[in-house]
Amino acid sequence: MICRHDAGGQFVRLGAMAAASPDAIDAKIHLLVARLSSLREGEAAALELISCGLAAIGPLRELLLSGNPSNVFEPRRRVVEVLAHLGARETLIEYLKVRKNIPDPEVRLGEEAVEAAAARALAAFQTEEDFRTLLELARTRPSAGILEALGEFGRIEAVPYLVMALEDDMCRPFAERALQKLGPPGRPQLLQAAITPSPSHEYESPSSLRRRRGALSVLSEIGIESEEWPVLRPLLDEHDPVILVTASKIGSRFESGESLTKILRRLLAELPKLDWLMLGEAEALLVNLAGAARPCLDEEIARRTPASECIVLDPILALLLRIRRKIENPQDVGPKAQ
Repeated sequence: MICRHDAGGQFVRLGAMAAASPDAIDAKIHLLVARLSSLREGEAAALELISCGLAAIGPLRELLLSGNPSNVFEPRRRVVEVLAHLGARETLIEYLKVRKNIPDPEVRLGEEAVEAAAARALAAFQTEEDFRTLLELARTRPSAGILEALGEFGRIEAVPYLVMALEDDMCRPFAERALQKLGPPGRPQLLQAAITPSPSHEYESPSSLRRRRGALSVLSEIGIESEEWPVLRPLLDEHDPVILVTASKIGSRFESGESLTKILRRLLAELPKLDWLMLGEAEALLVNLAGAARPCLDEEIARRTPASECIVLDPILALLLRIRRKIENPQDVGPKAQ
């Protein structure tokens, strides 16, 4: 079917459907709804349903709200996409507000993909009501799709909920991307989140540590002003390796001389505690700071090099030697990390 929009944004049906009786149209819609679950015909059925206009919203709403979720989620996602094309905001809001208790993890994962599609569709309307709906959902039961959609608004009011979502491993990547997209307006709250362990420095919870790591990661990406660096400088004394490496990366942009040397020496001393991902970050930083890092690097290499000719397997020494080679021959390793 061919469809177009009229001046009011509604779909106008052309061809045979326009001349059909209401009963025939209703029967046709129900047939198309049933075909949505077909792998071969589902996409075509979705396009035909869009051409049916507002008459298709009722049956699609019934399927979305009363139908059974499945690990094969594509048919339900098609329902969401058709409803979005038809401008059925209220139905999408109604669906997102329903609490779903799905014990099967595969089915739950599939339904989360449907929810994500509904949230993204809602964000596309960019209305105040849609923003408030997503904000409330982010407060009460955040999910990857909700956070991603909330980030599309670029509103400062979302920052507390995005920061809170940094505590959850599943939500954190999406919250980080939304905060990166928001950029500098979110910095004050991110700075506070990065330096505030909960319930205390001595007994910080794992979720608090995840939040602080995530906030610091976002700050590293969006950058901070020189006058904001003193707020983060105490993090250089942290025992958490992720916070130490990220704070060192940020601080290297503002520190120089003996202060920068102190950062680099602390970083070199902590290398054995880093996982492979953080080792890569530390390596990139040391190569990027070649001039300041070289004396500290040579000192650590000398300290770790065995005095005798006995071969000692030291992976950190091997890493340090590789970093020194990259500093000495930058043309062999491509562009330096930023």
